[in-house]
Amino acid sequence: MTKKIVVVGTSRGIGKAIVDLLAGNPKNEILALGRNFGKMNSNFDKFSKEAMLRGNLPHNNPMWKKTLHDRFGAFEGKYGFAGDWEFWLRCAFGGAKFEKANQVLGIYYFNPVGISTNKETESSKKKEEFEIFKKYQKLFLELKQEE
Repeated sequence: MTKKIVVVGTSRGIGKAIVDLLAGNPKNEILALGRNFGKMNSNFDKFSKEAMLRGNLPHNNPMWKKTLHDRFGAFEGKYGFAGDWEFWLRCAFGGAKFEKANQVLGIYYFNPVGISTNKETESSKKKEEFEIFKKYQKLFLELKQEE
């Protein structure tokens, strides 16, 4: 967490840190940062609007400045699964700067009954993500045409 604070707090104009994380589904294990316990070591892309549109770069481990809410508002209440992704896209397309710390600073547990990992709600989640994707894809394509 200290590393994320340094990235966000000392980088002029940086509103949000993106970090890599270890991911897995350990049962009855204590998670220890730095111990590769899982199936995947996520290596997120460097920040760009296109990379943000491909997926939620901050994922489960965000740290951001309150000023992002002052500039871009709150999380959109109508989204139950991907409201964070919509907010980060809103910030990115609104001009906020994100910085990636190139080291593993978090752990993600694939909870089988979690909000975004529950098979029973997967179709609702995908529908929501598609709605958000289409909205920002349109903005992305408009910006590309202006270049």
